[in-house]
Amino acid sequence: MKKKFIVAALIALMSISVVFAGDLFSFDVVANTPLYKESLSDPYAFRSVLHLMMIPKAEDNEFRVKLLVQDTTTNELLYDDFFYRGPRSASDNLYINMKLAGNASLFRTRFNGYKFLPSLDLDLNLLGYINTVFWLSGANDTLDFDGSYQVSASVRVADMLTFRLGMHHFSGHYGDETLEDMYSYNKIDFNNDGLIGNYTGSKAQLGHSYRFVSATEYVRDNSWILGVQAELPYGFRVYGQADIPQKDAWIRPFIHVPADYTNPASGDPNDESSIHRSGWGEGADQQPGLIDAEEAQKRGSNYMALRIHGGIEYTLSFSWANIMLSADVQAHQDGQNRDANGNHEILAYNPENMWEFEYTVGAALDLKEKIGNRNVKVEAFYHVGRTPATQWFYKTGSFIYVGLGLN
Repeated sequence: MKKKFIVAALIALMSISVVFAGDLFSFDVVANTPLYKESLSDPYAFRSVLHLMMIPKAEDNEFRVKLLVQDTTTNELLYDDFFYRGPRSASDNLYINMKLAGNASLFRTRFNGYKFLPSLDLDLNLLGYINTVFWLSGANDTLDFDGSYQVSASVRVADMLTFRLGMHHFSGHYGDETLEDMYSYNKIDFNNDGLIGNYTGSKAQLGHSYRFVSATEYVRDNSWILGVQAELPYGFRVYGQADIPQKDAWIRPFIHVPADYTNPASGDPNDESSIHRSGWGEGADQQPGLIDAEEAQKRGSNYMALRIHGGIEYTLSFSWANIMLSADVQAHQDGQNRDANGNHEILAYNPENMWEFEYTVGAALDLKEKIGNRNVKVEAFYHVGRTPATQWFYKTGSFIYVGLGLN
């Protein structure tokens, strides 16, 4: 049996070699670079980075953990943002953003073009990253661990226009140190139904007590992706991509879930919808009718929890390095769940609300001589929008990054 398998494998390899031996076709099991390039200024790109992050504005330099809590007097559920340590000083504004990413291009097939037919390339992409942010004060707290993976296929036409289709996953989690400090600082008594002894949020009413229900999570499990990019003359590249959550996607927080989506656990359209499933996971079912009310706001609307982004890059090549300039814009439809103060809130959805936008500009010196086996970029960015960690989706501000990009 083993010999037959080896013989079959050799015949398959010889067949592939014959098919792609001519001038018209070529084939690589593992290509050096994917067809669809990751964007320099995209904060969610599958790129390995080590950045020093600075928050220049004092009003932006405060990280609070968003909790779902319950008023034990009225049984009302509400979100509130809690300190996990004492308030930060303006000078404690340095952080490390570290992302370890992989981006593989598999089974690259190329048709070199013939007469009036343009060249055509196809490949399969497997991508993933683990991302974290460390605060360089307060015992170097790890603020979060968030991860993403993607499986996609790309087609490039005439060495210029590339299309990408696939599936994308996001999942965010607070750092263990941050949660432990938050439990301790707010004196949450897990032996007494999660009663909060030191309420550091901003919504407490005099004479009321509150209990911890759950911390928020940011999850998109999973979304379809549709992307396109164009390599233009004179070193320019433009791109755009849409993330469209699948009908059975598991989405958190529950206020971000579209109405009418099917139950991700069973897939049965007769079961309660995804918004109910996510709400139960966060404990929102403990206030009767709340999840139904949240769903009713979105039912019949065009809300789909979309994420759309696009941008432009310019590359100027020299013999020893490339100079790269880039700009990226992100648009989050889940921003329609924000209230008048810009906070993601329960029952705040309004189809007239603006989407939430992020803006990033950057520059990089892309060294052509490898260090070790890695391509190295010395890069800097200015970002206005969400913290570069999906778990802190609600924490916005202005950020400056300086550091290295590795691939």
